[in-house]
Amino acid sequence: MTPVRIFISSVMSEFAEERQRLYDYIRTDALLKLFFEPYLFEANPASDSKTQEIFLRAAGESEIYVGIWGLQYGNAAEGEMSPTEQEFDAATSKNRYRLIFVKELEDGETRDPREAELIRRAEGEVVRKKFTDYESLRGNLYAALVHYLEKNEALRLTPFDATPLDASLDEIDPKKVEWWLGKAKAKHGVKLSMDGGVEPILRHLKLLTDDGRLTAAAILLFGRDPQKFFRQSEVKCAQFYGNDPVKPMPAYHVYEGTVFEMIDQAVDFVMSRIDVRIGTRALSTDVPVDNELPLDAVREAIVNAVTHREYNNNGSVQVMLFRNRLLVLNPGNLPRGMTVEMLSRTHDSEPTNRVLANAIFLAGYIERMGTGTTDIIRLCKESGLQEPVYENNGDFRVTIMRPDKAGEGQGSGQKGGQKSGQKGGQNQNGSLDSTDVILEIISQNPSVTRAELCEQVGMASSAVQKHIEKLKTQGKIRRIGGDRGGHWEVLS
Repeated sequence: MTPVRIFISSVMSEFAEERQRLYDYIRTDALLKLFFEPYLFEANPASDSKTQEIFLRAAGESEIYVGIWGLQYGNAAEGEMSPTEQEFDAATSKNRYRLIFVKELEDGETRDPREAELIRRAEGEVVRKKFTDYESLRGNLYAALVHYLEKNEALRLTPFDATPLDASLDEIDPKKVEWWLGKAKAKHGVKLSMDGGVEPILRHLKLLTDDGRLTAAAILLFGRDPQKFFRQSEVKCAQFYGNDPVKPMPAYHVYEGTVFEMIDQAVDFVMSRIDVRIGTRALSTDVPVDNELPLDAVREAIVNAVTHREYNNNGSVQVMLFRNRLLVLNPGNLPRGMTVEMLSRTHDSEPTNRVLANAIFLAGYIERMGTGTTDIIRLCKESGLQEPVYENNGDFRVTIMRPDKAGEGQGSGQKGGQKSGQKGGQNQNGSLDSTDVILEIISQNPSVTRAELCEQVGMASSAVQKHIEKLKTQGKIRRIGGDRGGHWEVLS
């Protein structure tokens, strides 16, 4: 294969160091140097033409255009186009393969309005990725170039989740495998047992190679310390006071562990911070609980992000709870041939990490293959919410709108009624926080068990236990008797 020329473009004064380091990296990397030839004017000077003419000709003639865009627009008089934008247009006019990397703003930084407009214009034409420093820029570029090679069938790679690792079976936690097995038997009747140890189960799930090596999926599912091998495997959860990602934040956590542990913790993070309405026990012995956002939709969005992300990318799954919406973002793109429009109707399932997705499905975290996005749409509509928004532009995003806090718009269709005379504190739209909901349920049914509380509130046992301990510390409840046959007493 003839080396593919890559034109590296940016405002020189802003990214001089990054340009040179990327140029050196592509020329020396064991894989990339076999397929690519970087072009950098500083390293390829010429004196027989005007500088900008050389730039534009090189941008149009190079097979790949790499744009590094930041805060500055570049040298350009009012009403004129900067060299960077001219180079982008030169590559566009020749239908070149374009990769755009945009530096994220830090506190106190502002972007030149003309640069911001260029970024917005490019959004509709090409996939772009964000970066924070050179390492994230280099990692994103490497992933993009490998994808280019795969797309052009110049390189065939084993899927990430099936990649063998230099790790022994000691890295697998048998208790985690046993936990999964219990889930898989209850949900799908999986006929496996722990009698032969973990190895037969791993082989059945295709988590071992033919020569007995652990795969990446095995560590992500059942590893004692998955982040030892995959530092990027984490879920960052943040809550914001308003509708924009600005500090201070009332809550911020980075969750690690297996994919199951990260999913459970991220779901608990969201569900424990949104509003909950409760009804009466007129029609059932259970107290009906109506979450502001449907639990299954929140779980589905987070499960999809953790399952289908690109683990070769150094980015993290991000779960951001704003006042008006929930945003779930994962570093990855839709599979080739899949469009955002297809997500609103039944479609074939082509998971990025097929082996990983199968084990998650068998554990009951995914109801059916290929219906997750349509299920989220249906669940939101049934709860009277706006239809969720899917975006695929350098990363994949799911936005679920929260009910209108003023009691108008999308919140008008909420189910359930608030019980008159309810105890505990309320927020401004008449809902209770999770601690007060648990207190209300205990007040109405002192014999309720922890398992029943988990089911009614829609939280994991660990999250419910935290709220119970909080109520005990506040002197609002106490336990009379043991877990079996005992009951709760409300003190205030």
